[in-house]
Amino acid sequence: MSDLLQPNQSNSDNVPKTDAEIDKKSAASYFKLAQSQVRNKQKEAAIANYQKAIELNPKHWNAYHKLGQLLLKKGHYQEAVECYQRAIELQPKRAELYLDFGHALRYQGKRKQAIDCYFKALELEPVNWRFYTALQYTKVNKNWLDDVILNYRRILEKKPDFPLALQNLGDALTQKGNIDEAICCYQKSCYKQTIWTHPHLAKLDWKPQKESSPDFIIIGDIKCGTSSLHAYLNSHPRILFPLKKELQFFSNHFDRGVDWYLAHFPAITDRPELLTGEASPGYFGKPGVDRLIHQLFPDIKLILLLRNPVDRALSRYFQKKKVGQGMKRSFAEIVTQEMENFNQDSGDKFTEPKGLLLGGLYIYKLQRWMNLFSPEQFLILHSESFFRDPARTMERVYHFLGLPDNSEQKYEVWNAGAYSPMDAELRETLVDFCRPHNQKLEEYLGMKFDWN
Repeated sequence: MSDLLQPNQSNSDNVPKTDAEIDKKSAASYFKLAQSQVRNKQKEAAIANYQKAIELNPKHWNAYHKLGQLLLKKGHYQEAVECYQRAIELQPKRAELYLDFGHALRYQGKRKQAIDCYFKALELEPVNWRFYTALQYTKVNKNWLDDVILNYRRILEKKPDFPLALQNLGDALTQKGNIDEAICCYQKSCYKQTIWTHPHLAKLDWKPQKESSPDFIIIGDIKCGTSSLHAYLNSHPRILFPLKKELQFFSNHFDRGVDWYLAHFPAITDRPELLTGEASPGYFGKPGVDRLIHQLFPDIKLILLLRNPVDRALSRYFQKKKVGQGMKRSFAEIVTQEMENFNQDSGDKFTEPKGLLLGGLYIYKLQRWMNLFSPEQFLILHSESFFRDPARTMERVYHFLGLPDNSEQKYEVWNAGAYSPMDAELRETLVDFCRPHNQKLEEYLGMKFDWN
């Protein structure tokens, strides 16, 4: 989504290193010290010094902004909201303030107010991709749809054919039930985005719509590294993705029809030298998706990332909090309840476990996929190995897809969460709970994961 913290990259010698070195009467001096402390991960000290800067200069809008970012990371949502409100009062024309303000509101579950903030940011900067991404990942209630559609149409009046605006308008029209117009938006956004990033493809003949199946699907799992894998594949010169990462067609939109689905893919990828696919990590855990994919595309290649279930559970918890999906109970309370329920009701009810921790018992989900697709159609990756050595993992991925390696690849980390580690005793309990299920997975696949 957005990077909530943007450290000042300056290495100026004028930045004070300690409280003793600062000018006690200068708000700027306290602000610079706080920035340095943020870079050194001294968050509590940075919060105190941003507050001191504000005390000395109540109109220091950036101190309010940076303080809000830290408070948001610490879970102090209302305090963060108040900081952003004050920053916006001082600097009402800065789009990034509305973006972060929207995130804070979304954390509080105030999605309508968050959406209004994101559109205010777009009003100021209508071609900023972060604002469109924030809107994509904020659920829209049906009674807000008319306003959302109107806002996108206003943007397109100013920026005709802008791909991200077309994509998001297509999503809103889909939710409204205007499928034919949505398809037109998706097709147009695909074409515009593709020739913007690959200008040479504008010289080729494009069919109105893609007709053949995608070449591969990254089916999951959630919080296992799919965002990074998608980004690395997207940099390969022979792969063209849809504009949106998670199409969720087989889990949420199958009734829209295959034409709706294929409209998201550049039609030029029907040429044999170009590949396309999608990444919807929710597919792996949703019953029935395996059958629907097999029904339409029985020969498709499937890529699956599997991460230590304990780490995945904690990451998933904070991801849900970030997008305003409840999580009012603590992580420990939720996973403890899941384990109790599993132990009480184990048997047929839990052939498909769901939940933060139980969703990481991969063996029960994987078996039904492998009952439909042949082993040769799967590439199953170890997330921890992918995180440690992405280059080697990507060699395997490219080989699986029949592509040459990408020598220009850069390996940034995408969509990484930032949160405190769990209690050591709780972690040991969760590891012990997952161990027999992980062993079943290792035996089933004939590969070691060594999760602890």
